[in-house]
Amino acid sequence: MAEDICYNVTFGQWKMPKHLLLGMTVRHLTGSFQVILINILNRFGHCASHSALLELETTKCDSVNECSTNLPSGALAHPKLTNFFWHNFDLIEETADGSGTTHSTHGIMIQEIKEGNMERKTDQPITVSKTKKRSATFKPYEVQPCFSTVRAEPSFAVQVTTVANNEEIQLHQENFLWVFCRMKMNTSRDLFPGWKGWLSSIAQNYQDKNHPIKSSVVEYMLVVNAPITEAATVQKVLQISLEASQELNHSINNTPL
Repeated sequence: MAEDICYNVTFGQWKMPKHLLLGMTVRHLTGSFQVILINILNRFGHCASHSALLELETTKCDSVNECSTNLPSGALAHPKLTNFFWHNFDLIEETADGSGTTHSTHGIMIQEIKEGNMERKTDQPITVSKTKKRSATFKPYEVQPCFSTVRAEPSFAVQVTTVANNEEIQLHQENFLWVFCRMKMNTSRDLFPGWKGWLSSIAQNYQDKNHPIKSSVVEYMLVVNAPITEAATVQKVLQISLEASQELNHSINNTPL
């Protein structure tokens, strides 16, 4: 009620959170071009105008483009460890000649939380000048070509770690139990968790007061609009991961593809 009073008394000059959130929600649920419902709600003073919503989305888009960092907005400033994972994302659309389908590379960042340190990298608000723009300018995404003249195989230092027999037997039993339950519940898989959910549930059995299980911070990286099967894309994601690690002052970078 208080936000409605502030918004209506100032004739919409004060952009209240309720009016922006309601307008954005209605716009995305009903479609970008469904402006009649938004205009009706705006005339009754319940949400912001459609033009104000377009200006807000354009400003958000411009702020992302102007950001020079490779880190997501919710990244920790001082994590214990940071891992980057990249995978292909394919949409096989139906086209006349079979070409022009979507092949992009998506990545996530997983950070282990350092004890008592939850400071975010972007705790400071981003200030963007107010404009009347209602559309963003598209900038083509280019990936620099990669040429490899000499093939080099990575060298690995293998270290074998032995575990106690009772722990190994217990792990084998729990893994077999998961396979057995999934086979029996083949028609109703929602009743039993998948492999990742199963590992999360049994992990509680291996923690103690000296080594408690801690949650991690998971954020999405910017999408690379190129297929990961190309060498140039692999080079690009490795560069992004390396630059992001340097921003976090990490000397070690773990980037599975």
